[in-house]
Amino acid sequence: MAGLARWLPALRTVPWAPLGTWPTPLEHARGDVWAKREGASSPRYGGNKVRTLEAWLGHAQAIGARRIWAIGAYGSNHAIATVVHARALGLDAGVILFPQPPSKWAAENAGALIASGCELVRLRSVIGVPFAGLAKARRELVMPPGGATPIGTLGAMSAAFELAEQIEAGLAPPPVRIVLAVGSTCTTAGLLAGLQLGTGEVADVGA
Repeated sequence: MAGLARWLPALRTVPWAPLGTWPTPLEHARGDVWAKREGASSPRYGGNKVRTLEAWLGHAQAIGARRIWAIGAYGSNHAIATVVHARALGLDAGVILFPQPPSKWAAENAGALIASGCELVRLRSVIGVPFAGLAKARRELVMPPGGATPIGTLGAMSAAFELAEQIEAGLAPPPVRIVLAVGSTCTTAGLLAGLQLGTGEVADVGA
């Protein structure tokens, strides 16, 4: 949030939970390809989900929630990240899961969620997601899949301004295109908004 607030002072009042180690490093991969190593964002559990959770867990604390629920597939990185980082802040965490095609990494992630001992709610299908959590107690907050809402996009917006500061410092050339792994589009939306605000131009961000 520190970098985001420097660029957009009006956001200083937005609740925020400091979770990550910023900035994440920029590395030259090959030719004109550079990589921003989001995996280095936290020694607890890294990745771009940490940015989304800084905004979401800050929001959870601000409204007095005692538990936050993540929604995702059995192999959801977002679900594991939520459990790990919520507990680091003293918040309880639960996970609402729906099936996905089997794979080695999905099995590993599902095993990690079970081993964490967090409360699990299993859905028969992703179709059940819109109804998940409606009967939960008042002090429980349910995130949409991937935390993909305007709250979640603030984390990715911070990445756009962080990148701009690294480029200004001469750590990498300005990007012609930014390529992301496909997902809930929360990161894509936040980057697009941040780059638009920072440059006044529509950026080329692809998944």
